[in-house]
Amino acid sequence: MIKYEMMDEKLFLCRCMHGGPVFKSDLGQPVSEVNQQGVKDVLRTIISKYSSCAVIARDDELNDSIIGVLWFYPSIIKEKMNNTSFCIQDPDEVRKLMKFKAFFRKAPSLKDIPDSQRSLDIECIQVVKNEGEKEWISWKQYIGKNIGRNMVRHLQDWSKKKKWKKIYATAIPEIKPLRYWWGSYTLDKFISLGFKVIPDSKAFHPEVVEAVKNMKQGLHGEKVQRMWSQYSHLTEDEIACTYKVVYKID
Repeated sequence: MIKYEMMDEKLFLCRCMHGGPVFKSDLGQPVSEVNQQGVKDVLRTIISKYSSCAVIARDDELNDSIIGVLWFYPSIIKEKMNNTSFCIQDPDEVRKLMKFKAFFRKAPSLKDIPDSQRSLDIECIQVVKNEGEKEWISWKQYIGKNIGRNMVRHLQDWSKKKKWKKIYATAIPEIKPLRYWWGSYTLDKFISLGFKVIPDSKAFHPEVVEAVKNMKQGLHGEKVQRMWSQYSHLTEDEIACTYKVVYKID
């Protein structure tokens, strides 16, 4: 049975889903390539101010291992970082993150944020997969279980209880191999969960074009390479576009 919980000090995750499930013994340990103490400090600071920054999916039949995570952050934090994404497993992005440690400590608590600014940004949504040398292999028992959808719903319910007013997210096209690379949800799925597209929010991402070229050349594995055959009719504009979506909390 899969359980959904908010991350806090007792359930403290410092890594993502690359490489398989996160077992209890590795729960509070960031990956070795990054500033481990720095990552812990940032996440703990955000938790202390806002009580959580992630939804966790746990499988109690797999020794309570974490098999899914949805990272989110208050919009005031994202805005301070120029709304750029950051990954707590990427050394370059963690170095960028460390430059804002002082701001995180001084950021206002939720009660001090005006209603008009009480919003969250979904950073990424991941369900467990193994990242091997040649290809990414999904754990088949978690495919089609609505784990991503249920993590979003859990965040919606929690946000309402905590009196947040909006949840923002970046939606990607309905292209399966993109989901293996880009930790996001598709536009149709966000809309089905009550999100609305923000007018004029469509954006083109040149870095996606480069990533897709690598996938088509097999640099992300044969499995991902084969997936692209059914999307040969799409243009670069269609593949590399995203939309900003928002969920308004009553």
